[in-house]
Amino acid sequence: MIAKERKEFLMPMRKLAILLTAVLLALSIITVPAVAQEGAGVQADGNPAKSAVFAVGVREYFLGNSPVGVKMDAAPFVANGRTYVPLRYLANALGVEDRYITWDAKSGLITLGQPGHPAIVLSIGSRRIKTGSQAGQMDVAPLVRNGRTYLPARWVAEALGYQVEWDPSRNWVVCWPRGKSKPDVTRVSEGLRGWKWTEVGYKLPDPQGELIDREESRGLVDQAYRTKAGLTMMFYYKLGYIDNRELELGIALPDDPYHPGTLAAFDQAEAILTSKFGPEFAGKVMSCARQHKSWRDSTPATFFTAPNGQKVRVHGSDSIEIMIYKS
Repeated sequence: MIAKERKEFLMPMRKLAILLTAVLLALSIITVPAVAQEGAGVQADGNPAKSAVFAVGVREYFLGNSPVGVKMDAAPFVANGRTYVPLRYLANALGVEDRYITWDAKSGLITLGQPGHPAIVLSIGSRRIKTGSQAGQMDVAPLVRNGRTYLPARWVAEALGYQVEWDPSRNWVVCWPRGKSKPDVTRVSEGLRGWKWTEVGYKLPDPQGELIDREESRGLVDQAYRTKAGLTMMFYYKLGYIDNRELELGIALPDDPYHPGTLAAFDQAEAILTSKFGPEFAGKVMSCARQHKSWRDSTPATFFTAPNGQKVRVHGSDSIEIMIYKS
């Protein structure tokens, strides 16, 4: 009798185990949509960048008309009359994600296989380029310098469907989708002239540069500067024990009767946040900040957590305060 009851008890338990196993198996094969990587030719709104700019000797590339570039660990250079750009950064800027870049060190074969683009195949030291099923001949070849692989920007960009223009006055290459009007990239010049990377990973208006209006009273901060647009930057890099602060951005409103700012101050703040945390996070923070329309408005404190775990607080009274904490 006991054996019979035990058997009857185990039967539903086995069925439950089988059912749970089936559910877990189904969950394990669900495909998670790919998330676009930062700097992979994608703007803050998720749309493809309208342009990519590579400047000779500069370890950044610029998407759209943003003055804040994406950092590179190597700089473009000119050889044999062509501009060479590091493989991964050139591909990323033109919309090819890392997972679709393959490099065979033994054969020197390089493949860019982003869906939606024709597959591009090149080889180190060879002028041959294959675009989809079409084979062609370049006037230069991919090469390796200081352990890094470089590709000729014009040939690769054109193969991926871009128009390319060399600007000798600025020593840069501009790429934009074929068939579209050449986009405005004038603000990229600002990123090359008046901005400077800091030791903690921000790109800020250079305290000694043309974007700065004056140095502010320091008080308990390391340094404080105000831009001509009306953005005040207060640095807590060394005195971070004050509430664990790292950087404070103050945006003066255009209707401030005492120290008016401009809407460009919002753009500068967004550029600074983008340089450290990426365009998506910067867009969320600044969307909150831009709700503050007048110096008479009051915006309650709102906290955000950056992708790297740092906390950011937006608060507004007569101006907008964006406080970035170390953690």
